[in-house]
Amino acid sequence: MDIGIISLFLIPIVLFILMERLFSNESVILRIDSAFLYLNAFIWVLVLLFLFFTFNDLRVAIVIQTVFMLVFGLLDHYLMAFRGSPFQPWDIYSVSTAISVSDNYSYAMNRGDIFLCVGFLIVLIWGITLKLKIQRTQKHYFLIRVASIIATGLSIITLTMVIQNNGLMSKINMFNKLFVQDEMVERNGMAVTLLYDLQFLKVDKPKGYSADKAKALLDEASNNYKSLSASDKKPNIIVIVSESFSDLSILGDFKTNKDVIPFIKAMLEGKDNVVSGYLSVPVLGGNTANTEFEFLTGNAMKGFDMSSVPYQQYINAPMESIASNLKNRGYNTIAIHPYGRKGWNRDKVYQYFGFDEFISEEGFIDPIRIRDYISDQSDYEKIIEVIEKCSKEAPLFVFTVTMQNHGAYFIEYDNFTPDIKADGIDDIEFNQYLSLIHISDKETQKLIDYFSSYDEPTIVVFFGDHQPNDTTVDELYKDAGLNVFDLDDAEREKRFLVPFFIWANYDIQEETGVMTTPYGLGIRTMELSGVELSNYEKFVSEVINGKYTEDDYRLVQYYKVFDEEN
Repeated sequence: MDIGIISLFLIPIVLFILMERLFSNESVILRIDSAFLYLNAFIWVLVLLFLFFTFNDLRVAIVIQTVFMLVFGLLDHYLMAFRGSPFQPWDIYSVSTAISVSDNYSYAMNRGDIFLCVGFLIVLIWGITLKLKIQRTQKHYFLIRVASIIATGLSIITLTMVIQNNGLMSKINMFNKLFVQDEMVERNGMAVTLLYDLQFLKVDKPKGYSADKAKALLDEASNNYKSLSASDKKPNIIVIVSESFSDLSILGDFKTNKDVIPFIKAMLEGKDNVVSGYLSVPVLGGNTANTEFEFLTGNAMKGFDMSSVPYQQYINAPMESIASNLKNRGYNTIAIHPYGRKGWNRDKVYQYFGFDEFISEEGFIDPIRIRDYISDQSDYEKIIEVIEKCSKEAPLFVFTVTMQNHGAYFIEYDNFTPDIKADGIDDIEFNQYLSLIHISDKETQKLIDYFSSYDEPTIVVFFGDHQPNDTTVDELYKDAGLNVFDLDDAEREKRFLVPFFIWANYDIQEETGVMTTPYGLGIRTMELSGVELSNYEKFVSEVINGKYTEDDYRLVQYYKVFDEEN
């Protein structure tokens, strides 16, 4: 048999093995479930066949596929290292955000990765030496090519439809828990996971959906809702989304040379005029914008594919939010983020949400930096500056997303020396992370102390956007005899919990041990403030209180995000 024809089927399999090894250093045969091992290999063979028939040149087809699979493998390799999750289709909307933080990461390769890249180079050279074409002199040349392109193209489309059919794939034990994309790739392979994810680029209407039904539910909830704490105080409302802030003690016991987050822990245990507990957030190790989205809009990510990013995909017109509601109630609304304006499309999204002003990195003059990021101290000083300047005119809603604790945590810096050390865990990532949130804890206490004596009613809401990625906590799990990449459902759920508190400098009903979500916290914040809720906020409150079903919630949410006329 001609060496070119043999290579046409052999090369995609070699590339598949090399690419999957770039993603994970484990053996592909041992890592991917057997049925999906063959399915991934078959997909890549089909892709090369399609390219070959399209260009009618095996060399061109191999070059294209080799470069693509190398880039795809490296992309997943670094995304796993930096944020703990692989590439997802919606990441194409996040290119500008990724570029904006790319300088803060190390792209060094170990020896094994270099050998794998050399393997790709060898395949490339191998492919360039091959000569295989369908000769133009061959009878029915044009018909053969067109038929082959159509056949291979339709095969890929059909295979994609099969992969996206949960009923069929469950029969061969496909792992399809979207919120753990890393495990999907580990068990299903990169090609199968990517084709499966493509179906979620589009949000389908919920079963039984109609705009009239959604409006009726909103009206009904508005009429039935009973206000919990109507007030004429109109307090200033300060919301702090603390980058990567979490309480890792919920994952396992560990001791440190000093308390990591003593102030937040005290808030969780109970203080005067404090509501505290834990949030179940929709993301892990990244995608802060989804936690923001839930809190600000009252919408739940479970109404979308859990891997999508609404800030990038769905928000292209004014949308109701806490900011727009407060603005309608006479508040001035200001967003603060001490980094680039365009990250996660915030420059546009915040306008659509009804913020009057957005202060980004360029609005900070000579800020204090910790590592390469503006510190929480400077962020909080900006909050105080804004409050002192503007709150006399009207009550203020200030929403800030900090940057101090952003990954990566394995780089050493001249302007930052970690001072927290965990006993028995000699890991730069873990100790640097703990040291950073220790600083956040101290600065948050200072902020609360400041507003304790402030002469205007003020509420401060604090919560983390997500826990750090898997590599940061890997040593903690190893110390407990667990594998961070092989957790049961109960252990995995802990990875999505972050602490929160709501504090007021006036009397509110205290509560501890609250378990809620970002959208639940947003509603609770509005209710505690005494500001009148919008019809949608009333509806979400009624959903949280069990007055409406999850199906009702999805239906109304679809209407608010995709169908409501603004």
